[in-house]
Amino acid sequence: MTALSNRLELPLNAYVIYCAGAQLLVYPRTPATVVRIEGEIDASNAEFIGRAIRRFALKTPLIVDASHLDYVGSAGLQVLLILSDQRRQARLHCTVVGGPALHRLTRVVSDHGLPLADSVTDALQLLAAAG
Repeated sequence: MTALSNRLELPLNAYVIYCAGAQLLVYPRTPATVVRIEGEIDASNAEFIGRAIRRFALKTPLIVDASHLDYVGSAGLQVLLILSDQRRQARLHCTVVGGPALHRLTRVVSDHGLPLADSVTDALQLLAAAG
């Protein structure tokens, strides 16, 4: 497990949620809510993380930044897929920023359907283009 890092400067209006091996940093980034996840997502905390993300992902576009994860297990991928599908059905934008840990799984499960971007900036550009 990693501690919440200083890799990026944290916004003043950010919420930090500790989820049994992962940390969620939730902050607004016009026009979306960004949820950055650090640490690990596995069977022990995946549902908890999914509930925590849903708490902040109301009616605004959502960007899930998974690029800081050290590990993503199949339960973590499943939670991201379910979250993405729920948002799609509700006609709410959702993009996931991948990283090394997530890309290990998405390379194996190539037909996953997860809307991926390379960075939060790219995800915001996709959102603007869709708007």
